[in-house]
Amino acid sequence: MYTAFRSSAYLLVRILRAVIPASGSSEEWDAEVPPFSSKTGDSHQLLISTWHWYVGGSYSSPTDVQNSMVIRIQWLKNASGLEHEYLVITVKRQGGVEATLRIERRPSQDQIVSEAFAVSSELLETLSCKQRKSLSQDVEEERVMIRQAARMKVPKLHDKRQDLQANDTVIHVRNEAGQVSGCKEPASLVASFGEFQKPLLLRDFVFAAYQASSFMDGNLALLKQTFWFPRTVVTAIIQNYHPQEVQYGEAFERRGCYCLKMDTERPSFILNVDNPEEVSKISARLLQDIENNDTHIQEKYMAGPGGKALEQKRADEEEERRIAAEHAASRAREEASTLAEQNRQLEEELERLRAAAKK
Repeated sequence: MYTAFRSSAYLLVRILRAVIPASGSSEEWDAEVPPFSSKTGDSHQLLISTWHWYVGGSYSSPTDVQNSMVIRIQWLKNASGLEHEYLVITVKRQGGVEATLRIERRPSQDQIVSEAFAVSSELLETLSCKQRKSLSQDVEEERVMIRQAARMKVPKLHDKRQDLQANDTVIHVRNEAGQVSGCKEPASLVASFGEFQKPLLLRDFVFAAYQASSFMDGNLALLKQTFWFPRTVVTAIIQNYHPQEVQYGEAFERRGCYCLKMDTERPSFILNVDNPEEVSKISARLLQDIENNDTHIQEKYMAGPGGKALEQKRADEEEERRIAAEHAASRAREEASTLAEQNRQLEEELERLRAAAKK
């Protein structure tokens, strides 16, 4: 079933390559990095689930997977509004080309229109009237930003177990700091990770983001969502790939927090904390997903060019053995002929000596 699913995904990727080339770019569109939408703009937003589908079916051989590596992950936090958190990864591709990808969780259109959804009842009970007003203003800013961003027009992602689900997306940005064109909210560094002990393939990062995206814990609060997603992806990556270079930024102590805008104070609300049980489940799914994909890639490779290459190698080896055997037989014949000639010459010499002795 997995193979059939991946084969269908690969077919879709090939079709999309043919009908949706990268606008304003001479490079062939590929599944790993969304294409820029214009010569100056960022890419359109792509759902993590779709990205996972494309990438998982795009590799033709095991060596293809090694062509794109994540060399740095930055975890950032906006300094205003809902203090949105997101990830920016630097990808080094074959030939030394680098790409900057922004990975984040935003509420879907269905979610953002629901005031009851945007502000959880548990949080509302703890707020004063002034704090509720401040929170409502921040939620409205989030709504406005989403309405204004054309790239937010993505298909709704539904799950049978939930009525609503967030939009977890990736954008290929031109700004090395990960800022989206036309929406440059100031952001502070939460943490930065690099020099992974186990090489972090882009494929593996995509699969980690997908496993976090598809994990449903039943808590749909908008404020928690935006913070939970980057934290969980980062924790799963750290657990499996062990970054050797770690840098903590000024926003590290405020990770996972929403700070209400006040005239003199900014009371913080910790909306999510590390959850080892969740990360363990996601990590287990990640490793299984990678193993399944490796098997699929190997099977596809052996069914195509890999199998042909193996058959050709076997044929070449058989031909080499045949030629070697012919050479050996030829040498044996030459040696036998030489020995026969030497024997003939010896017999002639012997006869000559016998004849000479009789005289």
